[in-house]
Amino acid sequence: MCITDYILKMVVKYKQHNISALASQLAYDMLLSFFPFLIFLLTLLGHSSLEPTEVLIALKTVMPNEAYMLVENTVRSVLQTRNSELLSFSLIFTLYTASRGFRAIMYGLNRAYETKEKRNYINIILMSIVFMIGLIGVIMFVLAFLVFGEAISNGLKNWLDLEWALFDYINLIRYPVALSSMIFVFAAMYRLIPARKLSWGEVVPGAVFTTVGWLVSSYVFSFYVNNFSNYSSVYGTIGVIIVLMLWLYITSIIILLGGELNAILRHEKELKCGFYSDKNKRIKKIKYY
Repeated sequence: MCITDYILKMVVKYKQHNISALASQLAYDMLLSFFPFLIFLLTLLGHSSLEPTEVLIALKTVMPNEAYMLVENTVRSVLQTRNSELLSFSLIFTLYTASRGFRAIMYGLNRAYETKEKRNYINIILMSIVFMIGLIGVIMFVLAFLVFGEAISNGLKNWLDLEWALFDYINLIRYPVALSSMIFVFAAMYRLIPARKLSWGEVVPGAVFTTVGWLVSSYVFSFYVNNFSNYSSVYGTIGVIIVLMLWLYITSIIILLGGELNAILRHEKELKCGFYSDKNKRIKKIKYY
């Protein structure tokens, strides 16, 4: 199959599985969990040797300016209180709202694979908590590598008293490592969330699609909002909220389409082996003359 065939199939799945409506629900849940998660992460970083502003700098590269200013002002005003109560509240509210978004993604991926959810509610909540903890760990690792990549390289060179060129590459691979970490997070999400047993190889295409698609769409949307749109003058302050919601909505669509791509590839693989993808029953290959 060529690329256009996959695009057409994804368009069909977009309409068939009503991804637009599901993305709206996911964007709403993401909006509820966005600020608590960000506040929790930045408060946690404030108790470490990492600089919390690095997270905001990373967000600035993918968010429209108006939405970023809202996020920055809100987060900075809240972080002025930097205390354990804020950390605890942000953690609890983040886990609650993240579980809602987790279930929305789960519903969309199960629909993509045409399978029913058989896990109980407690297992789903536990999975969402584990996934959130893992996501926070990956983000902190990436930030540490981005911020301290050059310091790590210089420290190793001084400690080992060597001038290997390998150490110089540590500073160069910081951004590829960050990109690979994003792919890993999406791959883990596509592999663990659906109520279907999947291999890592089956979820990598969707993870790559989501990572690249999200970065490209975020850049294009940010460029459009920053240069051509006029949300603030038309809608006032509420225009900033609209921009943030649109960005989260586009992000939700990309995430769900990545799952649909994996499901399409899995379906084709099973058909080649003579199986239905939904009922796992062998079918007869019929030749038409």
